[in-house]
Amino acid sequence: AWAGARTSFGVSLENATYDARLRATARPEQARRDIAFVEINDSSIAALEPVFGRWPWPRVVHASIVDFLARAGAKAIAYDVLFLEADSRAAFPVGDGEMTGAASDRAFSDAIRRAGNVLLLADATYQGLASGADAASLLPTALPGRSWQVDGFPRVPALRLPLSDFANGAAAVGHNALIHDERDRGTVRSLTPFLSAGPFSVPSLGLAAALVASAVPSGAVATDGISLRLGATGVPLRDGTRALVAYRGPFVRAEGEHSTPLYPTVPAVDVLISEDKITSGEAPPVDPAMFKDKIVFVGVGAAGLFDVVVTPFRGAGSTPGVFLHAAAADDVLSGRGVRPPARGVTVALTVGAGLLAGLDRKSTRLNS
Repeated sequence: AWAGARTSFGVSLENATYDARLRATARPEQARRDIAFVEINDSSIAALEPVFGRWPWPRVVHASIVDFLARAGAKAIAYDVLFLEADSRAAFPVGDGEMTGAASDRAFSDAIRRAGNVLLLADATYQGLASGADAASLLPTALPGRSWQVDGFPRVPALRLPLSDFANGAAAVGHNALIHDERDRGTVRSLTPFLSAGPFSVPSLGLAAALVASAVPSGAVATDGISLRLGATGVPLRDGTRALVAYRGPFVRAEGEHSTPLYPTVPAVDVLISEDKITSGEAPPVDPAMFKDKIVFVGVGAAGLFDVVVTPFRGAGSTPGVFLHAAAADDVLSGRGVRPPARGVTVALTVGAGLLAGLDRKSTRLNS
């Protein structure tokens, strides 16, 4: 019977009941207020194009964002943008002047070091060249910043770290792998809290942000295959390696004619204008106090520039991947999670649905 429950039909039924339960119990008003977003949205991309050109922006722009958030007293700054290579441009326009790619990179690395609490993204999706020519360089020889060692999680063949100039000043790195259910429009219901890359355990970006913000020591992270202990809190595991995401609600929710983001969100262009105003001695349009003691996720929400993920909230619109990391951080910080249904429940649901389907087919034959 249990084998039948793990068939495609059984898994689909289990997912459907999970989605329905999540939508019925979601409480957007209970989303943590100590999580916030700086969104690289369409208006930010359009506003900065005359000054810095098209996306991707030079790193000096990100340096200004980090400086503002550090000035604001953010508890942690988690960047859901890959910075894998150096900017090799000899020069690019900056307003009425020019800047080299190397100088821009230095500005960003300096800002990361000054802040001391910036988490950077590591790419766990790269599989390496088919020829195997880059096999020797696919796995890191060390991890920058804080790290946590825990066994029993999936192993990846490659992990690309941020450029060393940036990574060396980072508080930690987090991976970008998401679990998409390809049988159901790529819906993301769970995350892999850790991945094994060579001898190292690499947390997801959202988990890393929560661990850094909570100052969880390496020795306080462990798993027994049923749950993952994270200091004084923990999350239940599904199949021993995955954590179901207990979404508080959709990325944005409609309220009359307006849409309200689940977590406080500020466009990146407003943060940049505010940093410029402050350095000029003027009042900023964004009060830095709104980011004080918060975990701030910086990510791309502009149409066509981010990986759109599907969540159990059907019809909620496009959801950027950075939202998944924030939801995971919310789960960890709140000590909440979704326990997988007991085997007996899953079997009963599958058998019951099978009987109903059989009765329906029999009824159809009798009436035909």
